[in-house]
Amino acid sequence: MNLEKQEKLVSELDAVIESLEKEIIEVCKLNNNIKVQLDDMEKDELLTLAWISAYPKDL
Repeated sequence: MNLEKQEKLVSELDAVIESLEKEIIEVCKLNNNIKVQLDDMEKDELLTLAWISAYPKDL
């Protein structure tokens, strides 16, 4: 393989790596957003359970 072909291949691979890095960053952001949403849902669930348990069932 001559030098020009190797340089072209390296350039193409660099572009692929850069694209993958961007995608990984986006996936990490989405993962963090999902964690925040799950935490919020858990807090809402606990609050709902607290409200339910605070009132007698015979009302």
